Amino acid sequence: MVAECIPEDVIAGNPQLELRFGTNDDAAAEIELRRRVLAEPLGLPVEAVRFEFEARSLHLWALLDDALIGCVLFYRDSERAGRLYQMAVEPSLQNSGVGRLLVQRLEARLRELGVHEVRLHARGPSVGFYAKLGYAAYDAPFFEVGIEHRHMRREL
Repeated sequence: MVAECIPEDVIAGNPQLELRFGTNDDAAAEIELRRRVLAEPLGLPVEAVRFEFEARSLHLWALLDDALIGCVLFYRDSERAGRLYQMAVEPSLQNSGVGRLLVQRLEARLRELGVHEVRLHARGPSVGFYAKLGYAAYDAPFFEVGIEHRHMRREL
């Protein structure tokens, strides 16, 4: 676990920051991070951050001094497209650039794999974050896990 907030300039140029693809078999710390960041604030159980297709998903982790500080998953549901999901960054490091780095690295890997479209369900407060990264909202807002979401997508 990360102690105090680290400024963005430290994150961006920190040689101790590592982005690494992991596996579902080694995802205990990832699941705990997702539980604390995504489920707990909404009063949801850990099952709310578990998906049947996780074992077939890409797991990308951000590690700082070997501590997991962020993650994002991607499930390919067709030859050319799939869904980004379960993006979580340690609360003290949100707005530090970690999330942006995770999405950019994931997208680079997806291009290598021939993925052309990424879709996601953005929680209302996260819509602006994804919009800055080139994602566009489509369809009407909807409710998922008790809060408003938007469908968003981006062509790679």
